[in-house]
Amino acid sequence: MYRPLFRFPVWLLAIALCPATALAQDLCVADFAPLNTLLNGEYQQIADHDGFPAYRKSLPAADCGGDTEIYLYREQNTWWVGDTLGVVGGRAWCDTDGHASPLDCPLWFNAAAVDPDASVSSGACPQWSCPQVTVNYPAGNSGCDGSYANDAIGPNAWKRHDDTFGFDVYFYWHPTASRWVCSTEYDATASCSFSAFDWSEGQSFVPLSLGNSVNMDGANSHDPFTVACEALATTTTTSTTTTLPTTTTTLDTTTTTLDTTTTTVTVTTTSTTITTTTLVAPAPNVCVSDFVPANAFLNGDFVRIADYDGHQAYEKPLPPADCGGDTSVFLYRVSEQWRLGTTLGDPAGFAACTTDGLSDPLDCPEWRNGASIDTNAVVSDGSCPVWTCPDIAIDYPSTHLVCEGAFTKDPVLDNTWVGFSDALGADVYFYWHPSASRWACATEQEAATSCSFTAYDFSAGQSFIPLAVGASQDIDGDVSNETFTVSCSGGGGTTTTTLGGGGTTTTSTTSTTTTTSTTTTTLPIGALCAPAPRSGCVGMTERRSRLQIRKRTSGAAQLKVWFQRGDAVTTADLGEPAGGDTDYGLCVYNTATGPRGPLTELVTEALMAAGSQCDGRPCWRAYSKGFQYRSKSGTPDGVVQLQLRTGDAGRSSVKAQLRGDAFVPPTLPLSDTLVVAQVVNSEGQCWSVEFADPKPNHETRYQASGPSAP
Repeated sequence: MYRPLFRFPVWLLAIALCPATALAQDLCVADFAPLNTLLNGEYQQIADHDGFPAYRKSLPAADCGGDTEIYLYREQNTWWVGDTLGVVGGRAWCDTDGHASPLDCPLWFNAAAVDPDASVSSGACPQWSCPQVTVNYPAGNSGCDGSYANDAIGPNAWKRHDDTFGFDVYFYWHPTASRWVCSTEYDATASCSFSAFDWSEGQSFVPLSLGNSVNMDGANSHDPFTVACEALATTTTTSTTTTLPTTTTTLDTTTTTLDTTTTTVTVTTTSTTITTTTLVAPAPNVCVSDFVPANAFLNGDFVRIADYDGHQAYEKPLPPADCGGDTSVFLYRVSEQWRLGTTLGDPAGFAACTTDGLSDPLDCPEWRNGASIDTNAVVSDGSCPVWTCPDIAIDYPSTHLVCEGAFTKDPVLDNTWVGFSDALGADVYFYWHPSASRWACATEQEAATSCSFTAYDFSAGQSFIPLAVGASQDIDGDVSNETFTVSCSGGGGTTTTTLGGGGTTTTSTTSTTTTTSTTTTTLPIGALCAPAPRSGCVGMTERRSRLQIRKRTSGAAQLKVWFQRGDAVTTADLGEPAGGDTDYGLCVYNTATGPRGPLTELVTEALMAAGSQCDGRPCWRAYSKGFQYRSKSGTPDGVVQLQLRTGDAGRSSVKAQLRGDAFVPPTLPLSDTLVVAQVVNSEGQCWSVEFADPKPNHETRYQASGPSAP
């Protein structure tokens, strides 16, 4: 059961009001993800708030942490989306002020970061008009494969009857979760949770017309699948009943909560009766691991208990209030077969060894988990493994307000480290949850045997991988959708480290001195940033890109640029900045009027050299969707972050941030008519956005959206 907590602190703004115009009576809020997906869905207009139209979406209070409504409203010149009408501060807000309608907002902030896909549109949310949909998993999925008819269930919902298991299965769009769901239950679409066999990993609603199909990735199955939009079949079809070898299995059901996601697992198996044999003496304790993605609650340390029916047995206690009333998981042998279940000796269970007659569960070569073979599941001798790191450091490609920073080993609990974050004003734990088979970042360290946890982020992969002092490990974040790095260290004196959001933690450890030789490569910046903008670059669709420059009286300055909804970009287009020789540059051009016409001036230039070192580690790092450049010091030109993301047309993006002493900001104000920002590389590839009509544009701040209108 996974309950990611999607509540983050927000920034409070105080800006002058101006009159608003009339708006559409119904709105569709979509694509807030991965945080605050409960904001998505249809909103109805209610009574005006402070002279402006306001909108509301109702929530079931018992299912959404006590919240009963989500509001879209304008307060102090800014459009907000939040739990309380009229509060300056909410879960999301428009990044530019003064819009008469939320429909005009070009870019939304979701929690603490820009959400490039989030949108507000007029009218009801879109629907598929398919009389029938057919779901097909190339790898096979006995719960979700098949054809579904609409049967007047509701918008974006279809149903079929599964002859193998004897129950109805639904395939439907859950707008509050912003995901497609395959389940035996059709949950209220305004609810904050759903029960599912599988659900789509992507969060955007993609249109689908009759005769066409769309590809999706299963978040629970980890398998791709295809959904085809079809007319209802007019001929008699022949149903096929699939008989599973030796077992009849009810698939596990996973419940995902948005602000708090809960996974409930229920699987039942039966087997034939075979003559039992006497077993040999077992190990006193065993570790059950890697039962995933179904029935992860089986994992953990099991202790030897009294023999059952002449054979050894093992038990792992469960907190009954958190595990549907179950108090234990047992590992036992019945009818010559080793099984895992919540009732000792029950011939049905959640998992079973595929080989009969073994004297010890340690000898089982393969386990059946639910309806399929779980190739990674294993029972091993002794206690489950632990990391022995005195300290760990967690690093995200883009700053994570809660989970990034330094953590110190908890003196009592295994596989648990603690830090402090000012973003929350509380301790933050990073720990291994064996019953979930995931790493979790949270303000609560749940009992390792519990069937749920609350987390700001948790690992998408489920296997426990050893980590030694001095080594690091990349982990995919399920909530953040980012690959973060965990580094294991043995300490190095007393250090004070700033966590994400500005918190600090002080750690005393044994000192170690290491001498490192660092080579800094300086390249001619002019070779990348030409005197005038390049042509033929990757362009951006829609007005979703953003350029922001701030200068403060203290002398500190920063520049942020987001290139969103770009043309198609492949990995080959990015070159090899991490392991090769592809250099990158950021170039900003201003236009001015001279005596002979318009002039173009290069006002900002910054280099990110291939293979360079930042803060004692490589600046560049490859990840699943592209490359990231990180430098806390910002040397040599102030770049602290660059993220290059591949994708199909409309899905690629580039994000860059410059700040610190090494960043020399341009003289403000810039041109009101045209400013061009480009990211370029040494292989001739470039990304470009034209910005115009900035608001504001004065001596200390420039902010504009792009691309500019032609």
